This record gives sequence, C-alpha cells and structure tokens, in this order.
Amino acid sequence: MANISKIKAQAKELFLMAVADPKFDMQHDDEKCLDYLEYILGAELANRKKNAIERTRKTCNLPHIRFDAGRVKSDVRSQLDKMLECKWADECKNIVISGACGSGKTVLATHLANAALERGHKVFYIKLDEMLLVLQKKDAFEKATATYNKIKNADVLVVDEMLYLNLDRQDLEGVYRTLMLVNDTTSVIFVMNRESSELLRESDEKYTMRLLIERALSNADVIRL
Repeated sequence: MANISKIKAQAKELFLMAVADPKFDMQHDDEKCLDYLEYILGAELANRKKNAIERTRKTCNLPHIRFDAGRVKSDVRSQLDKMLECKWADECKNIVISGACGSGKTVLATHLANAALERGHKVFYIKLDEMLLVLQKKDAFEKATATYNKIKNADVLVVDEMLYLNLDRQDLEGVYRTLMLVNDTTSVIFVMNRESSELLRESDEKYTMRLLIERALSNADVIRL
C-alpha cells in the first residue's frame, strides 16, 4: 500500500510543490496508481543521487581502483565491515592504515572514502608530496589555492604516502599546521607504510614529528595490513 506521507516527501525533494502541498488531494480509487507514483518518484530520486555522487567523485581526486573484498584478511574484514557504516566520518574520527608496500593500503583507503562519499560527505584525496607543493604555492597560484580550499573544506581527507620519505622541519610544520586547521571538522585517513615508532626513531625532527604523529593517532582507528 502506498505511503501518502512518503510520496509527499518525495515530491517536495523533487520540487514538485503542487503535489507536495498538504492541501493537494492524493486519494485515488485505484491504489495501484499511488503505488506506481511512489515507485517512479523514488526511482527519480535514486537516479539523481547517483548522478550527484558521480559528479562529486570527479572533483575529489580519488584513484580509480577496484576493491576486492576477497583479498582482505578475515581479521581486517570484520573491522572494515563496521567502518563501512561511516560512523567515524560522522564523528570526525581519523583512520590510520599502515602496512608494507603492495599490501592494499590505498585500495582500502579509497574504498572507505567512497563509502563516505556515498553517504553525503565531502571527500578529497591527495598524496603527501602533492600536499606539500600545494602548501608552498597556495598563495601564488590559483590552482594550488583551489586545491588547498578542497583540503580545508573536506569532511573526509585521504592523505596517501604519509611520511613515506623523511621530511625537513619546514615541511613537517606545514603539514602539522594544515592538519590542525581541519582538526575538529574533518576525518583524516592517513595511509602509512611505517609504524609511528619507526617514523619517530628515524626522524631528525623528533619534536615536530611527535606532534604530527600524536595528531594522526588522536581519536583514530588503526588498520594494520
């Protein structure tokens, strides 16, 4: 049986204001007509949502890579299933994904980011070396400024190849300041190929590195591959 209230809500979302008007009489002798109306309005809404997601996906820089659940270890799969509900994004929690090269870190990060995107979150993906260039040029070049604004305005920011190479103090401080800028409003997915203890041990700038690691791990879920 058709739900009149649902049809009214669908019509309002589609800006069919005459149909959405509470005074508009939705009663009909043939219930199948209302069932069909509910169906076609729902189909139109679903199609618009799908197209909107695809348009957004083109601007968020996510890699076009296929996720294969069969390649995920059982202990990680149970953790992943829970994360795909995206409560971490709703609560602005971080995710740290660590593992050796070729272990599927970027694929997993992209899969989680896509799940957040489909739930209406603004997502942006960037590699750390690209972020450093943006930070250096954001005040001089329009394209860098636009990318910097996407970083600042993202609900979910994926930083890939995080600390893949040792950074000097200036670069470390630049990354730290940027992450502090989005501190309370953004979930950051950090993709790292080394454990935090190893990063700290090998860094020449231990104080700044410690601050950066603490920022990454603050309020974070950790996935080890």
